[in-house]
Amino acid sequence: MRLSEMPEGSFGVVIDIIGGRGRIRKLMELGIVPGVRIMIIRNPPYGPIIIKARGYNLAIGRGLAESVYVDTSI
Repeated sequence: MRLSEMPEGSFGVVIDIIGGRGRIRKLMELGIVPGVRIMIIRNPPYGPIIIKARGYNLAIGRGLAESVYVDTSI
């Protein structure tokens, strides 16, 4: 499931990131890498998604969030 599709309050673990080098680098700088557990705090229909990862709240643009694939079966 894509990060952008996750409902508020749900948890998951990043399993893959799809995109060019710049997109992957930006996510890595934010600490969003495979194996990281995340929680969706806010996912409005438009605008950035607010997540909690590694103890920090982060705002991720919707386009960037669509590049992140998450396993929610945990």
